[in-house]
This record gives sequence, C-alpha cells and structure tokens, in this order.
Amino acid sequence: MVQWLDERIYWTDSSVLTSSDPGNDLSGELHLFPNPVNRNENFSIRLDNNYDACKVNVYDSLGSKILSETMQNNVHYIQAPVNSGIYYIEVTNSNTRKTAALLVK
Repeated sequence: MVQWLDERIYWTDSSVLTSSDPGNDLSGELHLFPNPVNRNENFSIRLDNNYDACKVNVYDSLGSKILSETMQNNVHYIQAPVNSGIYYIEVTNSNTRKTAALLVK
C-alpha cells in the first residue's frame, strides 16, 4: 500500500508543469477593483505581469459575451455593465487565459 502511494505521488509530481516560457505567459494574478462595483461605474483590471497585448472579454452569467477589448498594459479600465449580477472577466493572450468573477450591484 505504501509503495502504491509513493508511486502515485511520484506520477502526480512528474505530470505537473513546473516552469514555462515567461515571454508570453500571463504569470501572476488577475485583480479586479473595486469588486463589487456599482452599475455603470468604472473598474480596473490589473495583471501582476503582462508582456504582450491581451484580449479582455466580459461575459454575463449565461455565458454571453457582452464586451471585448484589447488591454495594452498592466492596468485597463472598463465601465461596469448596466444590469446587476455576476459577470466573468477573461483575459487572454496567445498562450494563457485568466478568469475572474465580478459582482455588479
């Protein structure tokens, strides 16, 4: 039993990606501020690290894309949707995708 667990842990550890090329990677975290945000107010999207232009998509709770913009630097400002609810902010570049939830009150 112990040997099986050791083999399983080794298999899991060896299948985890431990490094990547930082040139096009959206490393770090995706931050939304303020969150929650009031309707029609501006909020900021900030990445800890960003090396390329990124695409920002905003989806409603049903999965419909309601906005698509290009993010040129580490901070981007967007006006919050008119309707209250939960929205999903997706930031992508050629290699990586980050997603965060935004509460609009």
